Amino acid sequence: MLDLGPKTIYVTQEDIHQGVCKDKESCAIALALADEYKEQIDYVEVSSFDSIKMSGKNDMWYRIELCEDDEFKVQTFIDNFDDGKQVQPISFRIDEIEEY
Repeated sequence: MLDLGPKTIYVTQEDIHQGVCKDKESCAIALALADEYKEQIDYVEVSSFDSIKMSGKNDMWYRIELCEDDEFKVQTFIDNFDDGKQVQPISFRIDEIEEY
């Protein structure tokens, strides 16, 4: 069962190093989420801070809602990472994961 409650996700230097710019499925944030939920998730897609989706091994789809305080930080990270700029490890809080 996927933990749908609040949680902190850590994007590590390894996630950044292995991440692929402009790749929704292999960016650093997608890799961090895939690692955190590796037992329950098959697929992660990150388009923007308000469009993070995951597919569970139970064939359910989930949409991640970030803590409002972290939205700008995550969007800035995504933009800089996709532009090939140097980024540092970050953490962000998930308020809720909803099934859809």
